[in-house]
Amino acid sequence: MKMKLKTLGITAAAVAFAGTAFMASSAVAGESAQPAAQPADVSAKAYPKNCSSGLGPYKVKANVKQRTHPKSSATAVALWTTKEEGTVCNDGKSYNGGKYTKCGKTSNNWVYAVAGHRKGWVPETCVKGR
Repeated sequence: MKMKLKTLGITAAAVAFAGTAFMASSAVAGESAQPAAQPADVSAKAYPKNCSSGLGPYKVKANVKQRTHPKSSATAVALWTTKEEGTVCNDGKSYNGGKYTKCGKTSNNWVYAVAGHRKGWVPETCVKGR
C-alpha cells in the first residue's frame, strides 16, 4: 500500500509538471502566433477625397506642397507651382486639419486639390480666390 501511494504521488507530480510545461509552451506559442496590438492613431480621420465634383480652375499664391493628410507634418507627395492651374475637390469645401502659417496667414483649413494630375491636401490660405 505504501508503494502504491508513493507511485501515485510520483505520477501526480509528473502529470502536474507536464501540464505546467504544456501551459507555458502554449502561452509562448499563442503569443508568437498572434500579431502584437498596434496603438490607435487618434489623429487619423477619414477626410473625403472626392474629385469627381470640384471647383476651379484655381492657382496658388506660392508654390505649395500637396500632402497625404491635412497637416504640415504629413508626407509631401507633390508640388503645386504658381504656374499651374488646379481644381479644389469635394465641391470646393475646406476641412479642419493641422494648424499652419502659410502664404501670410495662420489657419487650420485645408483643401484637397488636383494640380497636374497630382492629388493632395494644401493650405486653403495659399489658393487664390479662396
